[in-house]
Amino acid sequence: MSPRPADAIVQRAPLQATRSGFTLVELLVVVVISTIVLGAIVQILVSNQRLYTATTEQVLAQQTVRAGVEIVAQELREVSGELGDILSVADAEVQVRTVRRAGIVCAIDNRAPLTVRAQIRGQPFSEGDPVTFFVDNDVDTAVDDYWATSSLISADGTSVCPGAAEIPAQVIQFADPTPSAAAAQVRVGALVRAFETFTYGLITFDGEPYLGRSDADGTETPLVGPVDAGDGVEFVYRDAAGTITTTPADVRIIELTVRSSSQARFANGRVVADSLTRLIHLRN
Repeated sequence: MSPRPADAIVQRAPLQATRSGFTLVELLVVVVISTIVLGAIVQILVSNQRLYTATTEQVLAQQTVRAGVEIVAQELREVSGELGDILSVADAEVQVRTVRRAGIVCAIDNRAPLTVRAQIRGQPFSEGDPVTFFVDNDVDTAVDDYWATSSLISADGTSVCPGAAEIPAQVIQFADPTPSAAAAQVRVGALVRAFETFTYGLITFDGEPYLGRSDADGTETPLVGPVDAGDGVEFVYRDAAGTITTTPADVRIIELTVRSSSQARFANGRVVADSLTRLIHLRN
């Protein structure tokens, strides 16, 4: 075999290996951009979390003040300044007596001590109940009528009112009433009310300020809160003309304001808080 001609011999250059990748500068640029993007994402998440927390606290604050006003308003609507149910007034609390049981005198068994039979409206009376009862001196005029106060020495539920229909009645015996003349002046048909004494106002529960209720024995019950520690509960008392008064017997309207606050803040730095004022018209 004859050798190939020289011009037929092709010289092939060796193949160069192809390489792909990033330079150090490119890597630094990517790291910087990624850091900026991640920082922005974190900032958005933090802002959203703060907004969610502040909005949640705002809703809770609104619920707190509304619930607090409604609870107290329901109780105070049943009291009467004219009938002596408001015992004392102050800027941050009010002491009242609220009716828990009631009855109508259907027979008078004795006047010394005063013992009557009463048709019960609701729950029966109990021994030791503080009570008030209506005294109607002259039936033809109302100028000499008043409410006397006393407490029950005993309460028995085994009698009936006189008449054709045997209506169940409770025999109740009063301690010496105030004024003492009331025992001789009470009439059939008089209303007898047993009441409890409560104080509504700012109390401390677990180290936090609450709108609460205090019983006559000093037991404190938190109703709603926490409220603002400074002026979370405020009472203003007005007479029939709407003028501010500090005389319990003249009170016809109680203006109640409840303010709630939180440690949370909005993005602009404003503290999360809410307040509500309600005019409570008393039973007169």
